[in-house]
Amino acid sequence: MRAFSHKKFLLLATVAALVPQAAAAEAADTADAADSRDTEIVVTAQKRAQSLQDVPIAITALDEKQLEMRGIRTIEDLQYSTPGLTMSANTLNNSRLILRGVGAENPVIGGDPGVSLNMDGHYLQAGSFLTRDLFDIERIEVLRGPQGTLYGRNAVGGAVNIITKKPSGVFEGSVSLTLGNYDKRLFQAAVGGPISDRLRFRLALSNEKRDGYITNIVTGRDLNDSDYTSIRGALSFDLSERLQINVSGFYYHDDSTSATLSPQAPYTWSPLIYALYPAAATTVNPSIADGQVVAFNIDPTKEDVTYGFFADTSWDLGFATLKSITGYSNNSLKNLDFDLDLSPLNIAEQDITLDFETLTQELQLASNGNGPLSWVGGLFYYRENSQYTLPVLFNYLGLIIPNGQILTFGPNVFDSSSYAAYGQADYYVADKLQVVAGARYTYDKKRLEEDTFAPGLGLFDPATGGPIHSGPYKKHWDQFNYKLGVNWYPTSDLMLYGSYSTGYKAGGYQAGGSNGNDYDPETVDAAEIGLKSQWFDRRVTFNLSAFRYDYKNKQEYRRPPVGVSFLENAASAVSKGVEVEFNAEPVDRTRFEFALTYLSAKYKDFSSVDETNPLATGTPFACTPVPPATACPINVAGNRLTRSPEWKLSGGLEQSFDLGSVGTLTARFNTSWVGKQFTRPFNDQPYVIGSYWRSGARIVWTDRSKRFSVTGYVDNLENNDVAADKETNPSFALFLPRGTYLPPRTWGVRFGATF
Repeated sequence: MRAFSHKKFLLLATVAALVPQAAAAEAADTADAADSRDTEIVVTAQKRAQSLQDVPIAITALDEKQLEMRGIRTIEDLQYSTPGLTMSANTLNNSRLILRGVGAENPVIGGDPGVSLNMDGHYLQAGSFLTRDLFDIERIEVLRGPQGTLYGRNAVGGAVNIITKKPSGVFEGSVSLTLGNYDKRLFQAAVGGPISDRLRFRLALSNEKRDGYITNIVTGRDLNDSDYTSIRGALSFDLSERLQINVSGFYYHDDSTSATLSPQAPYTWSPLIYALYPAAATTVNPSIADGQVVAFNIDPTKEDVTYGFFADTSWDLGFATLKSITGYSNNSLKNLDFDLDLSPLNIAEQDITLDFETLTQELQLASNGNGPLSWVGGLFYYRENSQYTLPVLFNYLGLIIPNGQILTFGPNVFDSSSYAAYGQADYYVADKLQVVAGARYTYDKKRLEEDTFAPGLGLFDPATGGPIHSGPYKKHWDQFNYKLGVNWYPTSDLMLYGSYSTGYKAGGYQAGGSNGNDYDPETVDAAEIGLKSQWFDRRVTFNLSAFRYDYKNKQEYRRPPVGVSFLENAASAVSKGVEVEFNAEPVDRTRFEFALTYLSAKYKDFSSVDETNPLATGTPFACTPVPPATACPINVAGNRLTRSPEWKLSGGLEQSFDLGSVGTLTARFNTSWVGKQFTRPFNDQPYVIGSYWRSGARIVWTDRSKRFSVTGYVDNLENNDVAADKETNPSFALFLPRGTYLPPRTWGVRFGATF
């Protein structure tokens, strides 16, 4: 921290909030206060509309106002308001979501995420969605724990649901302009309403330009900037009172630079590099002193283009509602001119090109009515085609190899298909006692074809002079998942629940010279008990959950000393913990939130080679490898799972003041503390992200008509340099720990209007 005391700030903020409130309480608009307290957040976590407090799942749900007041602009920001959630971003902006220690180490190339991301009921595969702005959003739901029954194979850790605003029968709109430091300019607008009695529309736009947070002192350019445009449109058509069609489309274009990797240690080279580059011996890494400064001889560039559409049909059959849910998306992501050596020396660079095309189709039938039995069932189909190309250019090899091009992986082509049938039934066996049973059968198949090309090394197909082709490789898996639960509602404001469920993440192939090597599916058995409650006329909400997960074949990411990274399976792991959520409105216009996570997530049995220490020197597992072995595996049993802090807490204090005819003034302070976490199974330095605080503050003025608003904000009050991720890249002897950083302190003002 930098001269910032959280304890003092919280104490002063609490006193400042409560003392004026006592005098202003009688002048407050009591109707608005009562409405804010009684408003229920309705979620669709179980494929039907339910009150948040009635759903027997650990859920964090935030509506549009809560997202704005907490400064949540991306899925990445959710980790500071959601128990058990962490996230890290890599150079492709293909970020990783981890819930309760469950996630994915490589969600980009041939792998699958461990937390399902969905928009309006549609599954989203491309991880770059995680770093995009959330705008014109109705709410976000984070479901913690395996959701294998209703959400499928890649919800082994949980699911995140993004629900956008829908066309309404009333003409309405909004517009906002945000100006901030780093020359930030963010414009957002939305408009919608009726076209006719049966046809409605909605359009939304978001555009941002911002200078970069990181400076490349060699070229003088700012990196990690922002330059994107996002457009979304929707039509809703009532064919009859019982039949409705909703069609939406989206387009996203991003020319921002990627999440820049900053080297985390002094430069270390192979003897060949020191011989060819005399300056290597005296080259200093500026990122060690300041994570927001790098020294690259080239600047990375990025182009991310995504478009797609959703088509949903809902037919009320009386006893049930039949839905057809269709989605298509296409994502093209290019990371070019990446400085592989992360130094001012002209040693090596690479380009990465990824293309994803996905199609989903779901048929769903859900019961209507309020009887003792409610049920939902459906059929699901998913198809993905993706291509990956990675040329590696070693500039120093230009002396002996044409163009210095040592190796090109790709195009590597993946085809993935998934078929599933699912169902879940909830039945009240007594007035206040409900039992739950659900099941899902999934069949997955994957196909891979690879091309490898390095003409300068004589690595090519002699018959064609082109890439060496391998494959196709094909494999399939199937899995039966289930959920059993009991829910007890002793009062209308109290629920206790318990469940036992299973989760599954598909196996697959790893791109880039895998020669058909595959990895197995990951499975988890999860037991959970919980309590949801509201007290004192619903002024206080207290939710508690405790869980234990048992993993088998957990998928782990490996970077070998030579060659391409791949996935391997850990034998077993255990994750257990407790989560607490507490929200209170002690008096009108005063709100307080607190959340706490304790997580013990450890490997139970896993032996792997440390790519930075292949002989396990200095460990009990050191050895002299017997050929053909070249390394000594280390058993990491007892080590913490990656990106799984033991402790995590967050809190917020919000105070609103009625200014009479002038309007309303609302002040809010958020803070979050994230404990130490490791980014490798070996739990070693420098691959550790230390514990840190991250806080923000907002002051919002709203006029009496609630049409105009002005917001002042500050994020990362501490101005801490915090690593979002750390990794190693030892390939071709260019070993150097590297990582990405979270944004520094940012501030600005937002002008908004609604109509």
